[in-house]
Amino acid sequence: MTNWIGPTIRKIREEKQMSMFELSVIAGVSESTIQKIETNIVRCRVDILETILNALGHEIDVMCIEGSHGSSKTQH
Repeated sequence: MTNWIGPTIRKIREEKQMSMFELSVIAGVSESTIQKIETNIVRCRVDILETILNALGHEIDVMCIEGSHGSSKTQH
């Protein structure tokens, strides 16, 4: 369902030439948690995802996340 989130975080982090340790310090999330998220060992809660992405200078695209669930619901 969301197997692309971890590898995407890793790709962004590596493009910024940032270590997991550096990201963990900036995001306030343990290095172990970041490693588990990047390798899809654990699912990432939305609040943690937002914190990590903010530390990487990115924002959550909610529509993209909702779309990855295969939902066809649209709010009006």
